Amino acid sequence: MRPWVPDGTRAVRAGQELFALIDGGAELFLRHGFERAAVQSYSLASDRHIQVEIYMMQGADGAAEVFARKTGPENPRWPLAMPAQPASTMSSFAAVDSWSRCRWPATRRTDAKATILRIARAIENRIPARVP
Repeated sequence: MRPWVPDGTRAVRAGQELFALIDGGAELFLRHGFERAAVQSYSLASDRHIQVEIYMMQGADGAAEVFARKTGPENPRWPLAMPAQPASTMSSFAAVDSWSRCRWPATRRTDAKATILRIARAIENRIPARVP
């Protein structure tokens, strides 16, 4: 993630604790095999912030279902998808048994999409494959 650095404490939630992390919407994850989530904000200088959310699911089918419901049917399912809008400030992707999202607060910066995509790819490459 360098040169981005963690900004604040990472929040980790499991099972029903997800309701404390997601204000409305936890049911979707729980219905599709949610196990645990980690949320961390990162910053670069004082004016650039990104929030990374990783939701570990019990299996790839649950991750794919959450991804499809959160991003819509027009986005490819695997491995990394980026909404088509050029000014997008969010990337969502499903990898192995997880669904992840990187968000950049609304901004006029032209590099937001490229930065989010780079960080999302770095996260995707670090999600370990589960071995049965």
